[in-house]
Amino acid sequence: MTSTPLGGMINELGDSICDAALYLPLAAVPGVSPWLVVPAAFLGLLSEMTGLSALAIAAERRFDGPLAKKPRGVLFGVAALVLGLGVAPGPWLDLVLLGVIVLSAATVLNRGRRALERVSP
Repeated sequence: MTSTPLGGMINELGDSICDAALYLPLAAVPGVSPWLVVPAAFLGLLSEMTGLSALAIAAERRFDGPLAKKPRGVLFGVAALVLGLGVAPGPWLDLVLLGVIVLSAATVLNRGRRALERVSP
């Protein structure tokens, strides 16, 4: 938890910028589909913004899953490690990225729905 509102803003913005800076370069790796990397990164950012937008409707910040920030980071990190160890990108990576896309979309829906449940009569 941050101790000031400015600290909270800097923390959340910094997290989102760092996520994009870490995930998007994967799209430049030969053999990796940017058509999967970009939506996976975008939906990750959207899930964090959905969690934050709950505050705008007087609900609490949402951290619901199924693919929250830490597991998403682990998936991208493991994929990058495997690529770094010399394993060629291919169908396995496409499946990982498709999984990130599907689970991130579910996370956006879950966070939005649960935030609205908190404020609906």
